[in-house]
Amino acid sequence: MSNPLSVASLATFPLGPGQPTDNLTALPNGQAKGLGALGTSLVQYYDDIVAPIRIKSGGSVSGSGTASLFLVCSEDGTTWTNGINPNSTLDQSSLLGSLASLTPVVTVAANAALYYFPEFSVYSLLGFMPTFWAIVVYNQSGAALDSTAANFIAQHSLVSYA
Repeated sequence: MSNPLSVASLATFPLGPGQPTDNLTALPNGQAKGLGALGTSLVQYYDDIVAPIRIKSGGSVSGSGTASLFLVCSEDGTTWTNGINPNSTLDQSSLLGSLASLTPVVTVAANAALYYFPEFSVYSLLGFMPTFWAIVVYNQSGAALDSTAANFIAQHSLVSYA
């Protein structure tokens, strides 16, 4: 029997580091921005594997700040968890609330240091696969993140039915 699933190559999130619109590089302190919506109503995906995400702190972090990832969902591509717009370049932190699924939080304690969020599966985190989904990064480190896109990695791999 052949494998019923197909795993795509790693791809950078639509609004991830180095993209024409980059919501991660130099993310200001106290702001949350999405890395771009994924999914389509034309194909139901089995899962999406989010590879380890790497960020680099900026200068003058608070020493006890954090950076967090949130997973937001939509079934129509328009109405998102808590009204968050994962494609916006505007701060979404006031909309995070309790309904957005929190993924790991990292403590950002040192200036100009690399930090990693562990790999995870969208399906495993939620228990289902939404039609549309997005990652939102919330910087509460005390300083803007580093300003060089090459210091960041934010990739995912779609798993579809073969």
